[in-house]
Amino acid sequence: EFSGKLLIKLENDNVRLQDLQISLKNIEGIHQFGVFKGLRLQLIAEPKKLMSESFAAKQQPLSFDVPLIKINAAIEQLDVGIMLDNIELQSTLFNRQGDWYLKQLLAKANIFSGWADIHDEEIKLSETMRFDVRIHQLSLHEIIKTQQVRDLNVTGKVSGVLPLEYVDGEIHVLDGNVYSLTGGRIDYQTPLSEQGDLNEQLKLTLDVLKNFNYTALN
Repeated sequence: EFSGKLLIKLENDNVRLQDLQISLKNIEGIHQFGVFKGLRLQLIAEPKKLMSESFAAKQQPLSFDVPLIKINAAIEQLDVGIMLDNIELQSTLFNRQGDWYLKQLLAKANIFSGWADIHDEEIKLSETMRFDVRIHQLSLHEIIKTQQVRDLNVTGKVSGVLPLEYVDGEIHVLDGNVYSLTGGRIDYQTPLSEQGDLNEQLKLTLDVLKNFNYTALN
């Protein structure tokens, strides 16, 4: 569903965009990372910042010199291999010497019974981007389930920072640190512990992991 307002002023050979407000909602679709639904998007241009070039003689489409566009977006659900819910994004899109940037980016999403957010002063939109994602109280049990590790159950919640890099349409986790200060439990049951040819150190480790309570985890 699309609605909006576009105010254009014509003066001789010049076209000036004076106001732009666009709203889209209930969008569903497929992207290179997965599927999404319930997207709401609002674009609001700063009228005083929008200046167009003369295009009548050049036969070129309307263009802008250093536009500023405020972006408010919300996505009900985004499937990127893991499910993200209630995504909110606020930022300002602007152009500097031909390159596009997001300024004062604020983004938040629910994930693994916790949430993640991005707070960045400025990100250049390009084929390679890097930004830090802060995670808060993510469920270890739900994270382990995505890895399909049999006979392993971990409880507790972790927080921390993950530096992500976007390269050629793919997202990579470069490094990072997550920690739990609330404690939890590790239960690892494996048939390996029943084998008689294990050395004592490995056997002791596997026995401990059958019922291991921790107070801190990094």
